[in-house]
Amino acid sequence: MPPSRPASSFALLLALGSIARAGELPATPLDAALALSPRLVVDVRADEDSPGAPRELPPPEFHAVPADGEHGEALVAEIADPATGLRATLRIERPSGAATALLSVEVQHERAGWARLVALDLRVPGHGRPLVRDRALHLRPVAGTAWLDRDASLEVRAGGRVLLVDGGVDGVIVNAAREAAEVRVELFSAEARPFHHDSRCALRWRAPNKRIADRARLRLPGDRDRAVVQLAVAAPDAPSLAIARYPEGRDAALVITDHADQSAPDELTALAFGRSDAIEPVGGFLGHHLALTKSLFFHGDEKRPQLEDPRVMAAAEALFGGGSEIVPHSATAAPDSRETTRAALEAFRHFQTVTWIDHQPETNCEAFINQGYRPSGPFRIADLLEANGYRYLWSADDARAGTLDLLARPMSERAPTLWPLGRFAPDDDGERRLFRSSWMFLETRRFLAALAPARLDQLARRRGLAVLHTYLETLHDRGTKFGQRNLLVRRPDGVVATDPRFEALLGDLERRQESGALWVTTLRDLGDHLRALESVAVRYLADGTAELRTTSVVHGATLLAPRGVTVLVNDLKPLTRRGSDGETVFFLDLVPDHPVRVELRADGGRVPLLGYFTATTESHASARNLP
Repeated sequence: MPPSRPASSFALLLALGSIARAGELPATPLDAALALSPRLVVDVRADEDSPGAPRELPPPEFHAVPADGEHGEALVAEIADPATGLRATLRIERPSGAATALLSVEVQHERAGWARLVALDLRVPGHGRPLVRDRALHLRPVAGTAWLDRDASLEVRAGGRVLLVDGGVDGVIVNAAREAAEVRVELFSAEARPFHHDSRCALRWRAPNKRIADRARLRLPGDRDRAVVQLAVAAPDAPSLAIARYPEGRDAALVITDHADQSAPDELTALAFGRSDAIEPVGGFLGHHLALTKSLFFHGDEKRPQLEDPRVMAAAEALFGGGSEIVPHSATAAPDSRETTRAALEAFRHFQTVTWIDHQPETNCEAFINQGYRPSGPFRIADLLEANGYRYLWSADDARAGTLDLLARPMSERAPTLWPLGRFAPDDDGERRLFRSSWMFLETRRFLAALAPARLDQLARRRGLAVLHTYLETLHDRGTKFGQRNLLVRRPDGVVATDPRFEALLGDLERRQESGALWVTTLRDLGDHLRALESVAVRYLADGTAELRTTSVVHGATLLAPRGVTVLVNDLKPLTRRGSDGETVFFLDLVPDHPVRVELRADGGRVPLLGYFTATTESHASARNLP
């Protein structure tokens, strides 16, 4: 076996510096990656409630191994932890032709256990505040702690180094210390996968009912946790590409999840077509070419019939045909047996449904966040949802009433919006995801104010995400509590129509969507895009260009480049637009096994991307036989 490569052997190289403008020879990315002192931190227990705490595994010893490509370099370390049944492989490599090093880690679970944390800790030496990509994709300094969420572009700059974490991890935590930045890459984190369930099934929904947090998830033999960290040694202002959340260059996304409680034939028809007597769209969601996630009951009651009613089914069919998502709001408004839930899921197959929204989970025993998630018992529905392909479930957690942007939280806090839940039983789907929403059952004036043009402008500037919890078909007598929340009106002739003020809002959303700024979409389409986006990786090459790769089909993948540049993709100009802060926004379709080359140009020359200085300086140093 080749001898291990001690970290101390790189101290001289690291001391040589890393800033291009100083004209000094930088450390190589491979050496700089090793100097990050990578170490694994795990918290995996024998059962869900076992006491324990995160602990650091023994530091890895790296050994040189053959690398891919004629000029590549690679180091590998293996770690086995009998206490938890984990086996890990860490690899540091410099692929041939790359300007950066890749630090990858794969952790395999060799026996069942309850995981709270599997993480990679890194220490980036250097004075001054580190910079991170915030949720609006701007580089900003960190004074204390910053949480980088899974759907953001995960970039950290500190000490003349740039760390870029590939998608698919649960998050990145950056702590700004006095002489270093401490970076934790969460391969698996129960804290980043929040789940709160009701302690019991109540008879009245207002009855006291404690919400309990599950702080561990079941991991099975063969499960793997992975992360890839790309490292560049670069000037502080070296340009990079940021992966944006939404497709086709759109700045922000808006999802309306409308619950079934107020749905009825006239009201749903008016919501879809603009009027309850319309057979062609004159307004409403179809008239404005907008989509929503509309939940309905499999069976309603005499006052509010649902999918059993031909008119409700017809309106649902029309919405579905127009791009909306039709989903169950539980099977019925009452507690349901497994057989009733099974029949409802069978009926919703017609709409190719993948999203589930609990109705009144406090009293519906089978609600997923009540007893439906449990590993066993008469009210378990998790297995039924999995068998029918459901991959998005409501967390029953709402942001404060009137909140538009779920991402508008301090960087010192997590901002979960759509996240993988993990398992509670061996036959659970480990990839199903929960989503959060904002409570929007408000007085009409407050609802319209929450979605006023200035608020939507702000959502776009912040590259935010709105997922609304609404009851758009509310139609009650004026002056009553619910009547003050009407977005529909009943005309003197008895026809139900959308309120003109609501029509104006729908028109504004339509214009914003047509302009390419806002994505008004469904929960399904949002989730599918974000999941696919996790497979996109940017690799920086020695010639100053970058390569985009993916393992999933991604339509309209959006990236940000510096302002004032021309973008070329495989020597062709992609679709571009100018971002709200002047940056260059471009988008393209990506497919597996077909990497594409991105080049930036300005003033007739190439604008070299991240890591270019290191690669060219190393080449010159080699030519001069420098160490």
